[in-house]
Amino acid sequence: MSIAVVYPVWSYSWSKISNQIAEVLRSNGFNVEVIPFTGTVYRFRMYRNMIIVGDILQMFRAITPYAQYVIWYFDAPSVMLRGNIVKLWFMGVEYKYRFVPNSHWAKTVLESYGLKNIEEPIPHGIDTSVWYPQVLQDKPYHFIYYSLYHERKGFDRLVELCRKMPDYRFRVMSNYLLREKVQFPSNVTVDYDLATLTEKELYERVLTARVYIQVSYYEGFGITTLESYIAGLNVVAPDVKPFNEYLPRDDVLWVEAYHDYEHGLRYEVRYMGVRYSYVIPKITWNMDEFMKKMIEALKKPIDISRRLEWRMRYDYRRLYRKFIELLR
Repeated sequence: MSIAVVYPVWSYSWSKISNQIAEVLRSNGFNVEVIPFTGTVYRFRMYRNMIIVGDILQMFRAITPYAQYVIWYFDAPSVMLRGNIVKLWFMGVEYKYRFVPNSHWAKTVLESYGLKNIEEPIPHGIDTSVWYPQVLQDKPYHFIYYSLYHERKGFDRLVELCRKMPDYRFRVMSNYLLREKVQFPSNVTVDYDLATLTEKELYERVLTARVYIQVSYYEGFGITTLESYIAGLNVVAPDVKPFNEYLPRDDVLWVEAYHDYEHGLRYEVRYMGVRYSYVIPKITWNMDEFMKKMIEALKKPIDISRRLEWRMRYDYRRLYRKFIELLR
């Protein structure tokens, strides 16, 4: 059975997830090709099945003719303001789609578009051959945050946190675009090679800090939060979906927060000559409360047994077997 796994070429996390899905399928006898999608279709041939990873609805709609059946593994880092337009995009071809959200939050977004054939969520998984909890002494950094640069990733308020806490050491990992956009104070060490790290190298760097802080304005899932928790770091995160869907209620430092649509990040895209409006609703929280939770997280003891439990629960080799069931 020929299967194409397609993801947007500019996404670090979607690239990792796509290759993990392909590995699981290949180990179960499927013939899989992984295709980084740049927006053009010249590489495509006809496939019986296609798994699309991401949320670029207007872009991926263009490759619909190249597959008989499509599983859309849907992330939700933005929300279309006129959801009925999405329904129109899939008119006449919706029968060949099965939409698989990566969280209940993403499922809510899909439902707002009026789409059918929406499956139960399959959460993102982690590589348990690499990620496991360790409690190390004398870590060089108090706090860590890592993500490729995007305005929704909250680097501006990360800078504000760093400036308000000059006696604490921060580590930030991203790409070179961050260097052009953000200036950090002297208590911050910044690595600009995140996109080139192996999974093992990433894991080893995460272990250099004691606490992971989730400062993004918006996430469809937020795999870095889960990775850090399983690695044995304490986590400070806003108490909203999707984070409170997959992190344990009693073992995370939660900060009261809400999705702010009124002051969200808005942008437009053009597809087939028509402009469409998206909004990224900002996850909003109080800066002082967040800093208070950060200090508490430094003192909180690590429960290794809980981290091991979550490690097995989110093993991608187990979670992504559900795609095999969907393909049969």
